Amino acid sequence: MLSDASTGTLPHGPSWVSQDGTMKCGIYDDMPRYSPTQGDLGKGVFYGCRIEYGANRFTYPTTAHAGEVGGCPSGFAANAGEAATALCNSGQVFSSETGSPTVLMPGNGVRFAGIECVALAAGMTCTETATGHGFRVTLDDFTLN
Repeated sequence: MLSDASTGTLPHGPSWVSQDGTMKCGIYDDMPRYSPTQGDLGKGVFYGCRIEYGANRFTYPTTAHAGEVGGCPSGFAANAGEAATALCNSGQVFSSETGSPTVLMPGNGVRFAGIECVALAAGMTCTETATGHGFRVTLDDFTLN
């Protein structure tokens, strides 16, 4: 079941964890966006999931900062309109990384700001409905669009 989400607190958007707690996810519509080639892109929609360190059994794609101190890679994320990539961030990204976050049970989903995320039995899928960009991730493998 997919439910529409809304929130009046910062950050603007829902956040949740997977049933087993290894994936901490969120969708936010007020995130500053930056591109190394285009500079400041203003605020926009950002979504993704951080995967608990050491829980994944797959090899992340090569990134410019792989292996560096700073949390890279640590999951998958995307700006709306762009393909998903490895998440490279050492700080807190999603509010679901602290406190007592909502658990999204398998088969249930969240829809917010044009993004739909659905919990799988052992993972998560998030898709931008307008473009088809997004990701599917389990602890064993992933697909990026």
